[in-house]
Amino acid sequence: MITKKFLLIALTSLPVLCFGQQTITDSAYNQIINTDCDGKLFTRVETIPAIKNGTAALADSIVAYLKTKNTPLANGKVEFRFLVTSQSLLLNIQKEPRIIINEAALREALEKFSALWIPARQNGRIVCAYVRCELDFFDDTLTIKLGQ
Repeated sequence: MITKKFLLIALTSLPVLCFGQQTITDSAYNQIINTDCDGKLFTRVETIPAIKNGTAALADSIVAYLKTKNTPLANGKVEFRFLVTSQSLLLNIQKEPRIIINEAALREALEKFSALWIPARQNGRIVCAYVRCELDFFDDTLTIKLGQ
């Protein structure tokens, strides 16, 4: 059940999470973790977070978004690790130590399409779980691989 308190936090945090213009405060982050995730974060789950329309659709959306921002698409790979909450919010986005141009634009694109994520499942219940998302750019195409 969504409480009024969580709804207020989610609505006030939504612009921050979607547009990445500000960082979320520690207290708001902790409230989301406690409310949305029941204080439990998983690194291994039975069913990892997925994309509603598949990774190809997300890849097309990210490429189109980056092109509208006039962001050059250089060949290369980048891997992000982040938390997908049970309400499909992406939190704690961290880039694995690999080099790629314009990391900020990629973070922004991931946050923009956070509503496309399907949360993880453990023991038949929706849970908050970390996911690895590898983005592989080659000749203006993007391939996405998900893992734990």
